[in-house]
Amino acid sequence: MLRFALLAAAVLALAGSATDSYTFSQQGTVATPRAALHDGQPLDQSVRVEGHMTTTTSSAVENAAPRRDGDSAAAVARNQAGGALRFKAGELVDVGLEIDSAWSPTSVSRDGVPVAAPDEPVIGVALAVRGSTHPTSEGLRLGWALNLGGESSPIYRNGSNLSRDEAFLFRAALVPSIKRGAVTFFGSFGLASESDVPSSVYVGGNEDDPGVQANATGAVFAAAAGATVDLGSGAHLSARIGDAFAADHHYGPQVDVGLAFDLGK
Repeated sequence: MLRFALLAAAVLALAGSATDSYTFSQQGTVATPRAALHDGQPLDQSVRVEGHMTTTTSSAVENAAPRRDGDSAAAVARNQAGGALRFKAGELVDVGLEIDSAWSPTSVSRDGVPVAAPDEPVIGVALAVRGSTHPTSEGLRLGWALNLGGESSPIYRNGSNLSRDEAFLFRAALVPSIKRGAVTFFGSFGLASESDVPSSVYVGGNEDDPGVQANATGAVFAAAAGATVDLGSGAHLSARIGDAFAADHHYGPQVDVGLAFDLGK
């Protein structure tokens, strides 16, 4: 009888511990949303290798109103660099892979609350499909671009333990452009996914610990305008300025410079 009572007490103790709930805090870094990379023109040759670097000229969060609850703990990385490998898939269409790294987090979260976020970079990987229309008699084209992938954000759990979580990455843009000799002028108007790191995560009873969490919270309007210069021998230099706008904040002017090389036939 005593053994049964002890066993029952042990089972009840284990059951009680299994239903305990708790909350842990987070501080993470996310990338600044940007417009999809495209100047509206098709590839000249079968393969293109390109690199780019983007910097946000002021703060990476503008007009963010501080919230008392501080429900965002995502600092936004101000700098970004990456590369792409693209393959011609038709007369006016190309497909490729884009990889980006973002670093230099702000000292405040997306909600304008001070945050001590990791300095480790955000890593983004996306499949890219781009296309354009045939030129009009004036040389105008309408291009389009679509990116689908994910971003891995570094996150401190309870202020010290560093881990990562992935969030969905999406970009889509319409890109009107006009080519005049060796120079192409273009604009980009579309959407880009916005990532966040919740300041706290609740773990209920009988739930597995989810680890750190980063989430895609929706889409922002991303716009840019710039020019590409054909340097000859398959080389192209591009520059553009843009911004990403949410309902209650924007990310500040972004300056992007890229260099591309066409290979093959």
